Amino acid sequence: MPQSIKDQARRMVRSALKSGKIIRPTICSICHRDPGAAIDGRSLLHAHHHKGYDRPLDIIWLCSGCHAHEDPRARGTRSSQSKLTDDAIRAIRLSDLPTITLAQKYGVHPTTVQRARRGVNWSHVDIAPNIPCEMRNSIRTQWPRTQSRPPTRLRRDSTTGYQGVRFDRQRNSYFSVIKVKGKRIYLGYFRDPKDASAAYEKARSQYYGDFAAAAEDQS
Repeated sequence: MPQSIKDQARRMVRSALKSGKIIRPTICSICHRDPGAAIDGRSLLHAHHHKGYDRPLDIIWLCSGCHAHEDPRARGTRSSQSKLTDDAIRAIRLSDLPTITLAQKYGVHPTTVQRARRGVNWSHVDIAPNIPCEMRNSIRTQWPRTQSRPPTRLRRDSTTGYQGVRFDRQRNSYFSVIKVKGKRIYLGYFRDPKDASAAYEKARSQYYGDFAAAAEDQS
């Protein structure tokens, strides 16, 4: 159905409401509940063209939940407005490149990349489809949207040559740090960077478990 026809049908409904030809009810036609009103006073009932947009005034009134169930929005590659594919989303979530670089690479806004990384959008796309199903299920229950994967690559700006290990000039010693669920956990100071790296790997195994090994295989 062309978008112009949909827009025209919606305009006709608004015009009929203003003229009094159509009266908006107070309860949903399916669940028979009163959704109330928004903060600005607008009704939370939506007009649903259940018999098609070619019959613009033949509508029923639905609450947000029933309307979403009766008229689900296309997600991901099924959406005509989508610029990203499922594979692109997986690549974004597994990439260490800055958000702005990924946005320029895929031709989208940086906010789109951020929301894809956090799982706010494209939540139906599995980050690691080759990982066994039982392990993916444990990943979903373990990690929130803000933590899509464990770190698997050495930062490009690393000065120590070890992942999760940094050098403190004031103390003239090395320290290791790991990020878990959006928070940094400091693991202590060490004279030898190898000892700091060992502490990091131990914490990585402790916090990420089998998912760390699986992600390492995917990288």
